[in-house]
Amino acid sequence: FLIATVATFFAEYIKKHSWVGIVGLVVILLVALQLIGGGIESQYPGTIPEPFKSWL
Repeated sequence: FLIATVATFFAEYIKKHSWVGIVGLVVILLVALQLIGGGIESQYPGTIPEPFKSWL
């Protein structure tokens, strides 16, 4: 019951404030890129240039 209530609240909030959804999407994309980059670097060391390694 509580989860459904909170989900409904957030859904209504995101409908009213669309920027929250955009910020959430950007965060999800950044985390996904970090996970992909970390996996590539662990499988193939040295393939990612040094300036980008600080993001991983």
